[in-house]
Amino acid sequence: MWVMPFTRSDFFGVFEAYNLAIWPAQIVAYLLAVAALGAILAQGRWSGAVVRCALAMMWAWTGAVYHLHYFAAINRAAYAFGTLFIVQALLLASPIGARRLLLKPRAKHAVYQTAADATDA
Repeated sequence: MWVMPFTRSDFFGVFEAYNLAIWPAQIVAYLLAVAALGAILAQGRWSGAVVRCALAMMWAWTGAVYHLHYFAAINRAAYAFGTLFIVQALLLASPIGARRLLLKPRAKHAVYQTAADATDA
């Protein structure tokens, strides 16, 4: 059986410390998510850029603030997680992300797909 490098109490303690420290940034995160959802539903010219920007900002925050600053205190693997989140954020914000992330509805459903999925349809 594999044993976690931290206790349940440690894990929930990280959540508590993180959430208390960043308040009221959670409200900004919700507003950013609503803006991204609005952009998806609007299907405007800038929709893809808005969604990519929102995702990149959230990914970068999660990598830098949560993983590198808070989670790393109880788990050294968080340095790898945080770094990967930041790399993914950079990819989302890059021209590569612009080509790979399409906002294209599938049939009549409110489901969206990536460019890789679009080639399968």
